[in-house]
Amino acid sequence: ESSKVRLDLQKIAICVAHRVFQKYNKSWEESDFISSWCYDLPGVGNKKPSIDLLHGVAICTGVERLWKYFPEHQLPLEPEARFRELFKEQERWTEDEFTPYIQRLAQGTNADDVTDLIGRYTHVITESIDGKPIKFFMAKSMQTGATV
Repeated sequence: ESSKVRLDLQKIAICVAHRVFQKYNKSWEESDFISSWCYDLPGVGNKKPSIDLLHGVAICTGVERLWKYFPEHQLPLEPEARFRELFKEQERWTEDEFTPYIQRLAQGTNADDVTDLIGRYTHVITESIDGKPIKFFMAKSMQTGATV
């Protein structure tokens, strides 16, 4: 009898993305990164991996869309320190960018705990971009007067 193994192509693509960033240790223009990423994913189909898979792996900055390696798993587990690192790296985050970096804080807690953490360390602003409301998370000043 033969055994069948099913591979999770998204997890493979994420793993390869980490490897590409670590191998070259640089920020990437989006098109160059996607080319290198796809090149390192031979045999997993002809589909290009979704750029959304990079949330929690890297952050995209500027109009030129440069991707910088910023892996979630290397951030501190202590909430205050994690939020401090996040806002040191980037002043404001969209919900899609932010969520992968705080999900680990939600493990083993309930939604209210995560909402409380978000409320304690961030404030949310909404801006209209191309006619659509976009939520941004920004650092909230701490009670000591220092910014996260």
